[in-house]
Amino acid sequence: MILSELLQLPVLDAVGTRIGVVTDVRFALDHDSGDAHMLGVLIGRRSRATFLGYERKTETAPALIARFLRWRARGSFLVLLDDVRSIEPDGVRLRTDYRRYSPELP
Repeated sequence: MILSELLQLPVLDAVGTRIGVVTDVRFALDHDSGDAHMLGVLIGRRSRATFLGYERKTETAPALIARFLRWRARGSFLVLLDDVRSIEPDGVRLRTDYRRYSPELP
């Protein structure tokens, strides 16, 4: 599966209830090797909700745009890859005890 196929997929909890859609993917960089690996998926209520880089706490200008995009993506959260049970063509399924993390970047 390629990244563009993952975006916009519905996300289901362990019992099959839809909790949102994949709006983005978070990667982490290994400082020793320089390799990037997938850390988790960002889940939002709307398929088109995106932070456009404003998930960084230090990005506040222009203030009106930052405020609007944060409002629009409210309720979004990060789920780590360890909490993903499966990624299938029809959706992403989470483990029973998945944990929601803040989508903000330091």
